[in-house]
Amino acid sequence: MYPDKTFLPYELIKIQRAKEHEVRDINSQIGELEAQNREHILTGKDNRQNVENAQRELAAFDTQEGQQMSKVEKLSKETARAWKLIQENLESFEKEVYGPPMITCSIKDPRYVDAVESLLRPNDFLTITTQTLNDMKRVSEQVYGVMGLGDITVRQVEQSPIRGKPLSQQDFQLAGMEGWAIDYIDGPTPVLDMLCGSAQLDQCPVRLLEPSDAQYKVLSENVSLRRFVTGTHSYQVSRRQEYGPQAISTVSRSLRKAQHWTDEPVDVSARREIQEKIDSLNADFARLKQQIQPLRSQIKDLKEKKSTLEDEIKVLKEEKAELQKASSAQKALPDKIRIEEENLEAKRNDNEENHDQLKKLQTQHDHAVLRKAKQALDYKDQVAKIRQYHEELVEARIRLIEAESDVVGLKERNADIVMQRDIEKEKVQTIEAEAKRVKDIARRSLKVCQELMSDPENESHVETFKTVPAGTTVESLQMDIAAEESKLEYIHAGNPNAIRDYEAREKEVDKLKEKISETETKLTKIGRNITKIRDNWEPQLDKLIAEISDAFSYNFEQIGCAGEVSVHKDDDFDQWAIQIKVKFR
Repeated sequence: MYPDKTFLPYELIKIQRAKEHEVRDINSQIGELEAQNREHILTGKDNRQNVENAQRELAAFDTQEGQQMSKVEKLSKETARAWKLIQENLESFEKEVYGPPMITCSIKDPRYVDAVESLLRPNDFLTITTQTLNDMKRVSEQVYGVMGLGDITVRQVEQSPIRGKPLSQQDFQLAGMEGWAIDYIDGPTPVLDMLCGSAQLDQCPVRLLEPSDAQYKVLSENVSLRRFVTGTHSYQVSRRQEYGPQAISTVSRSLRKAQHWTDEPVDVSARREIQEKIDSLNADFARLKQQIQPLRSQIKDLKEKKSTLEDEIKVLKEEKAELQKASSAQKALPDKIRIEEENLEAKRNDNEENHDQLKKLQTQHDHAVLRKAKQALDYKDQVAKIRQYHEELVEARIRLIEAESDVVGLKERNADIVMQRDIEKEKVQTIEAEAKRVKDIARRSLKVCQELMSDPENESHVETFKTVPAGTTVESLQMDIAAEESKLEYIHAGNPNAIRDYEAREKEVDKLKEKISETETKLTKIGRNITKIRDNWEPQLDKLIAEISDAFSYNFEQIGCAGEVSVHKDDDFDQWAIQIKVKFR
């Protein structure tokens, strides 16, 4: 919808639309002109590239290779195109690829050029030589498949063929020959090998003079020789071996004038064609420049006109926006006034409510001040308590420091006692080890007694040993034994067997006495050792524990407590222990 015409005249919108339509037309014209300009630029680039290529071709006429390349193009344009492509991609081959012999080879002695060229076919001069099968396939795919060329010859030569000569050295001299055809060509070895394989140049002897009859006879009668060149003729010898040695035919041809490996001046017409091509391209480029200048001027003028129109449209839009803004503001005034009046009334109501709320807050503030005063008094009491607790804490810390100092002093004072205690502990460990050893002896003695009691021979005495009165001693047993011996003396006269039984029993009793005596001796010795060892350390242990107990009691009295240290003694040394008794207030 259009704005109100009172504030935004319709003519203003009409003018804006007309200018926008004109801008679109200008954009369309600029697009068309820029497309033409780009087309001319591309045409000019192609023109310059063609000029550069033609200039390179023209410069090539001044080099031997360039002149030979010109001859190749005259003979086969497709071969020239293929060789240029190969030169641009030499790095993609496994081994070096060689161009046509017309380019890569030359004649060492110009006198033999007619003879050598007469032995070669046209394709031999244009053959491209590769050294591997893969390179030959790659070249063939490019020239036949990709480029679509047909008049191209590609040959592969892997290594130099080793073949014998058809003439012996003696016949060669008799015939007056001067050399082999291949000897007069200078070029890369693979290319020379290709020519030998194709035209048999290494099998064809050559001389500049006509042969004598004898020399001709030597040549014609040689069964291995097929071709030779003498003077101004070349000879092709054919033999039919099935008809005998006389079945020989010789074809003689006059040597044609050499056309390829010559130093003749370059064809002026070819140079003139290239120069005319360059002049034509330069003329086309000049016309393009003349055509492109007006285009660029038109584009520049249209862009300036477009910029002016866009500025005018921008001004129109700003004017329209200002008018729209003013119109909208004018229309909104009644509603704005009404809204402001409503806001004013609402502010008044809010003011009254705020006044009431202020009174409530004032009352709450007074109550808060009273609570604050009360809490200040409580805070004062708490501070006093904190001060008291802090003083008690300081006093407790002082007592702790004093106690720690006393502990350090007591430790220093009792260092000797502690050292003595450690020594006595070592002695106790030694005594315990000795007691354990004595127990082992007693255990072994007990085992001996058990063996005696379990012996069937002593079975009759077992009950006697078991019923021995508690107060029986070794002396009383010896007295009983003496009484029994006296009885046996009276029995001997009336019962000889009884004497023998008695003697046997006596021997058994003696054995038992010996065992008992040994056991008693060991037990007595162990008892004395235990008593002796205890006498060494037990008094010192009691003295040391007493000193520790006194110091322990003294320290606990300092803190208002009671303490005592004593030794718990038992028949079993494993049950001995140090008892620490403490009583707190």
